This record gives sequence, C-alpha cells and structure tokens, in this order.
Amino acid sequence: MNFLTALAQLVAGLYGAHKLTSKLVEEADDWFKLSLSLFGTGFVCFFGSLGIVGGAAFTAATTAGVHPWLAFVISLGAGFFAACLSMAVGVSYLWKRSPLTRGIPLLSPMKVEEKVLEGGYTLTVPADSTGGKS
Repeated sequence: MNFLTALAQLVAGLYGAHKLTSKLVEEADDWFKLSLSLFGTGFVCFFGSLGIVGGAAFTAATTAGVHPWLAFVISLGAGFFAACLSMAVGVSYLWKRSPLTRGIPLLSPMKVEEKVLEGGYTLTVPADSTGGKS
C-alpha cells in the first residue's frame, strides 16, 4: 500500500465517520486546487521563460561571434534570471487573486520599508534573547 492510497483511505474513513464536514472537505479541495495551480503556473512560467530567453540569448551570443560554450553559459544565466522573475510574478498574481489567500500577505519589501520609515513598526527585543545575562 502506498502513501496516497493510505491517505485516501484515511480521508474516506474520517468522512464516513462524519468527523469531517462537507464544508471542511470543500475548503481542503479549494486549497488543493490552489496549490496545484500555483505549482503548475510556476512550472510553466519558469521553464517557458528559461527556454525562450535562453534560446534567444544563445542565438544572439553565437551570432555575435562568442564561443558556443560561453554563449551557452551566458544564455543559461540570462534564462535563469528571467525564469525566476516570471515565476515570481505569475505565482504572486495567483496568490493575490485567490479568495483563499486574501488575508495572507506576501512579503513586499517596499511596503515594509515604507512602514518602518513612517514609524509604523516598533522593534522590541526581550532582555533574555540577546544572549547576555540579565
């Protein structure tokens, strides 16, 4: 028996014993769909951008007379950075659009920095957390 079969039997058993409500099952299904959507979007964005930008950079570098291996390394780096950016944009768009994650913020360094500069945050360090004796 593999893990997924055991997990499916556990969920079916709990649902049959009325320990799970239909609302809880629907919410778990929504979270599962969101996680699959985030994973699928990240996968497609990452490898699509890596292929497109990497291929274009390799073609441009070899056309300019760069050695093919150096062109490969340059194109791989350019494709990787573009892929990371496109994956982050795609996944954050889905995260912000989903009603499930509406109350869960993504880290936005600029917003945090603005709040710190406005004086909206205070940093409190307990005396015993500094490693010194109190």
